[in-house]
Amino acid sequence: MLAVLGIEVNISSNSNEQIAIDAFDYYLYQGLKIDTRPEPRADKLISALNVLSDKLLVNNHLNRSQVKVVICNAKNDNIQSFTNTFSDVLYCESLSDALNVCSQVSVEQSKATILMSVDGRDLNACAAILISTQHAFQDVNSQLSQCHCYAYINAQSIVNSAFDATAKSQLIEQHIYDFFVRNSSNYEQIESIIINQSMSSISADEHAQHCLSLSYIDGQQSASTDKCTLLTSIDCYDSEDADFMALLSLISTVLCVDQQYRLGYCGDLLSRSEPTDSIAEKCADLPYYLLSESTSYLPQCANQIRQLVLSFVAEHSHQLVLVSNSDSSNNKQIEPNYNNGFLAQQKMKPIIFKSTSVQQLIEALHCCEQSISRTAQSFTQFSENHLRHGHFKHQSLQFNQNQQGYYCLVLLADCFEQLIAQIVLACNGLPKAISNKQVWKTPLGSYCSGHLVEENQYKKPLSFVYPGVGALYVNMGKDLLRLFPHSHQALNLMSSDLSRSLQDLLITPRHLKVSDEHPLQDQQNLRRSLANIAEAGVSYAYLLTHIFQCGLSLNASSAAGYSMGEVSMFAALGCWKNPDLLSERLRQSPIFTEQLAGPLKRLDLAWGEAKNGNENAWESFHIKVGLMQVNAIIAEYPRVYITIRNTPESLVIAGEPKQCLALAKQLGVRAIALNVPNIIHCELSRSEYQRMQSMYSLPVQQKLACQLFSTSCYLPVPITEKAIAVSISKCLTEFVDFPRLIKNIYATGERVFIEMGAGKSLSTWIERILKSNQGSVTCLSVNQKNLDDYTAILKTVATLVSLGYPVNLQPFYNGTLVRPVNKIAESVLVS
Repeated sequence: MLAVLGIEVNISSNSNEQIAIDAFDYYLYQGLKIDTRPEPRADKLISALNVLSDKLLVNNHLNRSQVKVVICNAKNDNIQSFTNTFSDVLYCESLSDALNVCSQVSVEQSKATILMSVDGRDLNACAAILISTQHAFQDVNSQLSQCHCYAYINAQSIVNSAFDATAKSQLIEQHIYDFFVRNSSNYEQIESIIINQSMSSISADEHAQHCLSLSYIDGQQSASTDKCTLLTSIDCYDSEDADFMALLSLISTVLCVDQQYRLGYCGDLLSRSEPTDSIAEKCADLPYYLLSESTSYLPQCANQIRQLVLSFVAEHSHQLVLVSNSDSSNNKQIEPNYNNGFLAQQKMKPIIFKSTSVQQLIEALHCCEQSISRTAQSFTQFSENHLRHGHFKHQSLQFNQNQQGYYCLVLLADCFEQLIAQIVLACNGLPKAISNKQVWKTPLGSYCSGHLVEENQYKKPLSFVYPGVGALYVNMGKDLLRLFPHSHQALNLMSSDLSRSLQDLLITPRHLKVSDEHPLQDQQNLRRSLANIAEAGVSYAYLLTHIFQCGLSLNASSAAGYSMGEVSMFAALGCWKNPDLLSERLRQSPIFTEQLAGPLKRLDLAWGEAKNGNENAWESFHIKVGLMQVNAIIAEYPRVYITIRNTPESLVIAGEPKQCLALAKQLGVRAIALNVPNIIHCELSRSEYQRMQSMYSLPVQQKLACQLFSTSCYLPVPITEKAIAVSISKCLTEFVDFPRLIKNIYATGERVFIEMGAGKSLSTWIERILKSNQGSVTCLSVNQKNLDDYTAILKTVATLVSLGYPVNLQPFYNGTLVRPVNKIAESVLVS
């Protein structure tokens, strides 16, 4: 067993970017290909190797005499001068041999080992890991005891493969099977099998097929019908150098463990209608699943053990490595890493300009354009430099008593060319927009409010609005925990089972093949259980709220919830001491599993035989019509209820589908089915009022700084156990007048509303509700199905910065997955 104490890479891309470990982690997760420089760089290789080793040594407070170097390459004259700087250097011909040597060195000499490899193809890439045995790592007298363990290597194996393709395939399949048996592992215990190969060996799809065939070795199919093991591949880097690719693949596997994510599969296997003709009919029983995109790993319990198997195929060998977050000898787990540089590695950045007049703002833009033509910095360095040194402010930006504030412009761009294009658009459009006090924005997300920002305003009002559970969608929020890793800790306090709370199986469906029917079926499965989507809605609201309040330093002065979003509001803003208790109650209570959702037993009592076992006896519809028009004829439709008023011109009606459609037809409007067959916001749901009140009665925290509005009274609710329980119960059993709620919040002075959940329906409705009110209103959505998580949040941030909100922008530029290490005292006394 070996402990990985450091990881680092140095890749020189053809775009002159020097890719270190944080950038490599970004490319790996995104599945983006890294293309190296076409020309060899033997002259710069020694410098790159020194940088690589020094990073590992300096961060862990070690010197060259304290480590042994193992080179996983054939002897190469190009690196001879580098190895001369170390007292002890060994060469190995495979990753497996190198790991064995590292283990032997650590045991015999109590030394850590730097295992390195160079891409011999063009010498433009090198990689290294710092490893040690458990004994040396846990020796309190050693500096190694202070190091952070990124992952454990619990087992490894290698076999030489045959030249014949058929024999080679059988050998690989048998090798994996024997490796599982030898390490007492089965499919349920292996979270992921990560495959990779050198370019001259086999294709990724062929490699994947060997793993798929595993379930049928010796005619014994896996007994598991659960999709418990992710089959995936490393797609960000290709090379014919098998030794380098093997080490880079190991580093990639360690990153998946340390950074808590599941890697997406970009091969053709995923896009086929069937994985393979020979086992097509048995696909449903295979224990594997594929993900088209990477996503966060969500544990089912605290301290859950993760085991990942790296399967690497070279031209004449097959290597397997078992990587875990737990030491196999004593099940000791590494501490989770809640740091990374993923947010800072995002390409698109905000560039901020402030000035007291339009003329000065335009001058600042021209000045920036000139700076771009002269700079030798990268775009990221350029944007970070502007943020750090305040170069975005016009030189004459000095406030006095006669000035009312400043204009703030935020441009979004991912390169200099794009920034220049945004500058041109701003120069052409800003003067007119500011003159008319109108918003200026671009499709990319650049934004200027068109209004002066008051300097040193103590606290700007901000309202969080939480959507209902029907807004959730498949693959929602897949990157949120990667962008804001500290939110892991907050979620762990909310729930011990993040996989269940965030409904991982429903939000991230597991399939072994792709079908045109899957997206629709997956969305229907997500909406099928009200208890499940209610729990997920609360959890995602909690996550987004933590990101904005703790990650971006934006606190709400008021909040409200739409329908079941009211439950999300109370949970997300920390009203309850133990929100995990609510999750348990939602799962166990018959309210949302039997009575008002699922089999809809409430209808059996209300409608009796008229329901007649019809599974589609209830549906909700959105119609564009006013409340008075529906009230005028609803008596003719006894099984139709008006449940929610979204805007003055749109409603939600619910009840028997035939009668709902007939009512809409009589009014001459289209009825759009919402596919959420839940009985809430009407008199039929009132039978569950008492049970709801008991379910939502939870111990509360201390009073909050913000006001929480409820449709139970259209006023702020006192933060007491009874008041919250009554508020939610009334909300879910009575008609909801959303315009009335929003107008009451607006009356308190709120002008900026953030939709804290999926979609932008609430943002759109709020704009329509308040369009006739004097004064500007800004409505923002932070998560949209057609936008990646980063872009959606960045656009929101750009708007808030332009409005003068003090957003914490440091995480957009700074961050690393490399953990700081303490230096051990020179003298350590052990009794």
